[in-house]
This record gives sequence, structure tokens and C-alpha cells, in this order.
Amino acid sequence: MEIIQPYSGSLYLKCSKMQLISYLSHIEVPVELLFYNALESSDEIFHNIVIECKSRYQYRSKILNDEDLAALGIKLHYENVDKLVDAEEIIIKMLDKFKAVFLPLDQFYFPHRLFYNKEHIFHSFIITNHITQGNENFFFLTDFDPNFSDYVKNSLVMQALTHLRFPVQFVSYEFKSEEISKNEIYRKYSETFDKHKDSYELYSWIISVLENDMKEETLKSIDHSLAILSGSRFLFSKYISLLKGHENLAHQLIKISKDAEVIKNLILKYRITNLLKKQKIIELVQQLQYSEQKLLVNLKSTLIK
Repeated sequence: MEIIQPYSGSLYLKCSKMQLISYLSHIEVPVELLFYNALESSDEIFHNIVIECKSRYQYRSKILNDEDLAALGIKLHYENVDKLVDAEEIIIKMLDKFKAVFLPLDQFYFPHRLFYNKEHIFHSFIITNHITQGNENFFFLTDFDPNFSDYVKNSLVMQALTHLRFPVQFVSYEFKSEEISKNEIYRKYSETFDKHKDSYELYSWIISVLENDMKEETLKSIDHSLAILSGSRFLFSKYISLLKGHENLAHQLIKISKDAEVIKNLILKYRITNLLKKQKIIELVQQLQYSEQKLLVNLKSTLIK
């Protein structure tokens, strides 16, 4: 059974989007076209993570909306599941037709998940195969962060659905390469980026925190903000790399992504060791803001017609 690998740079996204990107890449869909709007405004990050106290997994990224999936030749197929007793048959039917099923399962029943034997918290999984061995039936499950790919008993999957409120919908994705509309994606990129604005308040806030408030919850907000910043710039670089003559812009984005990751790791080190070189990090944050401002100017001048 082929293992689906997590798409590099996508870990900042909510689990279902991260899994969908990774699966589409696995079946050789040109997912990079979908990253045309991955450049998250740091203002949006600041508002969601700092003001509204959301985690990076709760952040609502604009990428992978249904309209964009359609422009990439991807059709969604939903199956209604009215009650638990119908679930196994429906999953098998969807696998036979579409090769993969995306559905929520209860983390309580899976040892690799944080809430194993603790709480009934649902999380997205991918099922890509089913087999029978003797009198036992198995589904092949895939999960990320942490990575998990293995056959599990169908009975366990059904048990992991018992606390779900029915009716529910399971979803599969069908790719038709002849229906890709690159021009539509390019048009939407121009429209989207023309509206992109940023006051860079996030960076000023991070510096003020480093100078005054070093509470754990605040440091966690910095960690999640930088994770989104780093991941979104990396994914956006993948789209920019598709555009001829813009290699330098792609390199700028990758550098920003790496620089944000460096700062994130330094903050993490402090949370573990209580050792922090404040002035060094402040200088790195200031440089990161400058790089972001320079990038936006370059993007506006070279890509927006």
C-alpha cells in the first residue's frame, strides 16, 4: 500500500486541509496552483491568533475553497450517512469508486493521537483501502502530525464513529486533468492580490511582548502566528515558482519562511530552557518585517498588471 506523505509546509493548516493537499499531491494533482491565495496577511494572523486567541489549527485559511478545487478539475462527492450501521458499507462503496474517503474519527481510540483514552475529540482521517484477512476486515488509515499509516480493524473505525452525531457526510475527491483551468486561477490571483494589505502590527506586538510580557500563553500565540506565517509563505512560493521569470520572488518567500521558523524555534527554546537572547530575536523580527514589506512592494510591481 502506497503511503501518502504530508505536503511540506502544510502543517500549519487545519488537519482536513493539510490531508487534502497531501492526498491531491500524492495522486499528482498540480496542487501548487491552489496556493495562489496562500499569502496570509499578518494582520489577519494577528487578529485571529492574538486578538481572538485561536490556535493555528483553528485559523481559517482561504486556500482550497470549493470554487478553486473546481478550477483545478477536482469534483467533490458527498455521501450522506444517516446512522452508524450504514457507515461501513458506505465507506467501502466510496473507496471502490473514488479510491479515498475523508471522514472524522474519534481520537479517543487511536494511540498516536493526543486525546487517546482521554477525551472524545474528533479529527479528520483518510481511508484509502479495505481488505479482508480470514474473518477480519481492515481499513487503511492515514493521519499526519504525528504521521500514521496502517491497517486497522473495521470494527475500530466503527467504534470511533459511535460518538458522532448522525446524520453526517463523508467526502471523496475525483480529479479530471482535462478540466483544469489555469487561466481562471491566474485571474483569481490577480484579483486577490490586488486587495492584499498589511499594516505589520503583528511584528510590533511580538517585539513589545519580548520587551515586557513573557507569559506562556502569549509565547504560544507567537509560536502559532509564526507557524502560519512560515507555512503560508512557503506554500505561496510554490505558486510563484510556476510563474516564469519570478524565481527571485520565490527565493524571497522561502527565505522569509525560513527566517520565521528560526524565530519560532528560538522562542520554543526559551519556553523549554528559560534562556533567551532578547535583543537578537528583536533584531530578527525587525528584519523579518522589513523583508515582508520589501516582498510586498516587489510582488505589487511585478505581478499585478
